[in-house]
Amino acid sequence: MTGSNLSTDGTALADPLHDVFRVDVTTAIGRCTECVRTGPMAEVRVFDHAPGVVARCPMCDQILYGWCVAPAAPGWTCAA
Repeated sequence: MTGSNLSTDGTALADPLHDVFRVDVTTAIGRCTECVRTGPMAEVRVFDHAPGVVARCPMCDQILYGWCVAPAAPGWTCAA
C-alpha cells in the first residue's frame, strides 16, 4: 500500500473519531507498536474509500486504527 494515491492525512480522522471520543484527537500523540514512531494522529495515512476507515503509520504502514461501518453493528478497533 505504500505510495498509494488513495490515502489522505490524519485530519480525515477528525469527524469519525470526534463522534466516538467527543474531542479532537488529531493533535493527540500516538506511538506505533511496530516501528515505535511517535507523532500526532494528523500525520498518519488514512484510507477512507470503503465502508470504514483505516489509519496506518506513515513510517512502516502498520495499522494503527480501524473503523468499520456495518448496517447492523458499527464498530471500531485500535491496534494494541
